[in-house]
Amino acid sequence: MLPSGGLFTQAALAMKRAEGDGSVLLPYMLGGVFDWILLGTILAMAIQWVQFRKEEKKFTIGCVVLSVISALGSSIYLLIWLTKSFVYGFGSYTELYKLHWASQYPMFWDWSTTAIQLFYVERAYRLNKNAIWIPLAIIPVMVVTWAFHIYSVVVTNAEYEVATKDVYNDPIAKGGLYLRSQHSSALYIDMLITSCIAYALYKHKTGWKATDSMIVRMIWVSLETQLPGLIVSILIIGSWGTRRFGIIFLVTQPKVYIVGFLAILNFRFSRRNDTSRQSRSPGPHIFTPESKRSAGARDDLDSPTDSKHRGEVRVDVETQVVLSPKEMGLVSPSRMNRGWAELPSLNQLEYDSHSQRTIGTGGSGFLAGSSDAELNDWAGKEKAGDVRAI
Repeated sequence: MLPSGGLFTQAALAMKRAEGDGSVLLPYMLGGVFDWILLGTILAMAIQWVQFRKEEKKFTIGCVVLSVISALGSSIYLLIWLTKSFVYGFGSYTELYKLHWASQYPMFWDWSTTAIQLFYVERAYRLNKNAIWIPLAIIPVMVVTWAFHIYSVVVTNAEYEVATKDVYNDPIAKGGLYLRSQHSSALYIDMLITSCIAYALYKHKTGWKATDSMIVRMIWVSLETQLPGLIVSILIIGSWGTRRFGIIFLVTQPKVYIVGFLAILNFRFSRRNDTSRQSRSPGPHIFTPESKRSAGARDDLDSPTDSKHRGEVRVDVETQVVLSPKEMGLVSPSRMNRGWAELPSLNQLEYDSHSQRTIGTGGSGFLAGSSDAELNDWAGKEKAGDVRAI
């Protein structure tokens, strides 16, 4: 055990290094490496998010900006700390053990985790039909965590200069109070928010396979983005004060939260873009029982999964445009889809069970799968004035 008492001495440092330079220095180096890898990931995801910034609410924009600034600030702070330790303090590494570096670094966690947790609280609150008990159960815990941090920094820096085991065990200094309370509260908040969001999404299931499959996917995405932060918090609580490699988890934990946060935002826009591209794709859209879509087969889209929707009546509204050969221009009939039937006229209608559309079989409407001879015959009738208006 090292001498405490508030004075940083070379004897204390010598005892610290005697335990082994490898186990003492390696966690700081690995923590710095992983920190910058995660920072690059955050910046890349933030650039992707910026493309859709105008569609976000101001509250969400504020959460993202605060999180990214906190990530940049923590990386710069860590770089300065490691530079002073391994460059200007090479051989002695005195800066690694000065307590003010480690005690002030978590301030960056507070800003980023607070912003992200507030975002999730707002989402859970709205998804659960403005359930006021959700913010009431979470926000007071966040306030108490902030108070513990301020108390921990002030008291610990007043009594200690070197990070020793006494700092983590002293009941007066409460050196480990903030870390234990912060990560314990993070576990509580994350599990509560994840459960509320997953339950709300599950309650929004409609009974239609395509919609329900999307809801299930959103539930899994919520769990997957929250799970890494939960695991890291558990590892920190289990290793801090007893294993030096807990420093790696301690350094990277805030950025793991930010990566999951940005992943949720970008997932929403990626799904929206996929749906928009499908709806704007040119040409006629053909739906048969054998054709597949990204969200499932046609029969999946039309078949309810529960009994409450089985008696519902489904109405399809469709707009059809008829073009003459002149209007078609240079489009080759051979390139047109052969799966369409003749467009409807007003005199005869029948129901096509394969496409689930009401189509016409009589009259002189334009046939998208027609041959060249039929097109020429159609054009001749048009010139002779024998074409009826549809």
